[in-house]
Amino acid sequence: MLNEETKNIQERVAAFCLGEELRDVPAVKPKRLENYKRLIYSIMTEALENSYPITREQLSEYDWELMLVEFIAEHKCKNPQLFLMPGEFIDFAIHKNYAEQFNLPFLIDLLKFEWVEVAIHSAEDVDFLDYKVQEDLFNAPLFFLPYTEILHLNYPVHALKEGDILNKVGDYFYLIYRQPNGTVQYIQLTALTCQIVNNLMESNFTFTDLMNEMLKAESEEIQKTVFDQAKGFIAKLFDLGIILGVRGI
Repeated sequence: MLNEETKNIQERVAAFCLGEELRDVPAVKPKRLENYKRLIYSIMTEALENSYPITREQLSEYDWELMLVEFIAEHKCKNPQLFLMPGEFIDFAIHKNYAEQFNLPFLIDLLKFEWVEVAIHSAEDVDFLDYKVQEDLFNAPLFFLPYTEILHLNYPVHALKEGDILNKVGDYFYLIYRQPNGTVQYIQLTALTCQIVNNLMESNFTFTDLMNEMLKAESEEIQKTVFDQAKGFIAKLFDLGIILGVRGI
């Protein structure tokens, strides 16, 4: 265990590397510490740039650099793992109100979208053998690919390259998933299909039981139309490898 003096020296050196003035550190040459300061800044900025390349493209060099400098200097990272550090950038951007400051209303949505892709790509591999592929998908609890996440945003950030999205405020749902080859993909969901997927992932409902419950107040005609459309959607998720089969018993 470190004694109190050593602990204090380490904290002062760390504070200096993150932008503060060097305070009373014996037997340490400030010029040498500058190398550590540059190294830490380089490592952190590289991690952030790799995690948010599209966000960087949307900002001026000045605004992007401002975000980096303020994050490194002001944010007290909660996670010691470097690859998880960029995930804390989102809450910091919200706290600093960068979206309004930079007149970029979709900034936080874009950060969230990019980070979920990174987090899913970097997710630890898990064993998931407890499912059956050839069973009836519609009358048993479904087994979803573990590397998936549903994201609800206010702007269609997937369409940034297609044109201006500032006037397209609404509800946008995405299912982001990792393919077996490691590639991260997404599909758009409607409010209905998002509700269906979320319920099937989080409960023991079968597809048929869930749809019967959701549509019980509707007419027979609407029940049949929505049920058939939803069945097609579930089949699509199976074809994409997002649904792997039914849960094992």
